[in-house]
Amino acid sequence: MSDEFEVVIPGPEERAHRPPRGFHSFYINQLEMGLRFPLPRFIAELCQHIRISPSQLAPNSYSFLLSLAILLRYNNLPLVPYVLIQLVKIKRLGPKKFYLSHKGDHAFIKGNPSSQNLPVKIKRAVRNRDPWKCDMS
Repeated sequence: MSDEFEVVIPGPEERAHRPPRGFHSFYINQLEMGLRFPLPRFIAELCQHIRISPSQLAPNSYSFLLSLAILLRYNNLPLVPYVLIQLVKIKRLGPKKFYLSHKGDHAFIKGNPSSQNLPVKIKRAVRNRDPWKCDMS
């Protein structure tokens, strides 16, 4: 992660769903599953398209998206929301949490492990109009 981001481990009394102003909660296992900052453009565009914040995606969704991106690039297909939406389903995991799964019989990525969900707070240190490059609300 570049110096453009500030990472804070929350205290025991703090909750992931209420980060301090300017911060957004992500989880250690989202990072373990491949999430990096700055966010890959195709992930930011997909989240913008389906109107969710990247922090609302389940950790396995990141390894799924990154694996899918490799397959699409290998086959010279564009990494744009339209193509991704043709291949994935967005499912609700819980209140304000979502995950991605295969659409139809396109089971080309399997075997994501489960892990513990420990929160971290991340803030974009750069001061500009759109520091995250996507809607984080």
